[in-house]
Amino acid sequence: MAPFRFSERDMHGSIFSFDIIAAELTDEVLQKMYNDSVLIPAVLYLLMFVVLLFVYPLGKQKIAELQAEKEALLQKLHEGA
Repeated sequence: MAPFRFSERDMHGSIFSFDIIAAELTDEVLQKMYNDSVLIPAVLYLLMFVVLLFVYPLGKQKIAELQAEKEALLQKLHEGA
């Protein structure tokens, strides 16, 4: 039985589980754990970057437009109060 395996979420909410019966963690298992702990966040950050780049691009012109809209809305609210 492998000391490290994918499993359904255990009581602690982890997607990985550790088999206590196994003797010890091997270097291979530790390397896989390290790779997962580095690669998963890296992939998620890359995905966030791509989404922000193409779905919600913010350039100087877009920020100026948003600022103008905000100022117009605040002016309208201030006049109505």
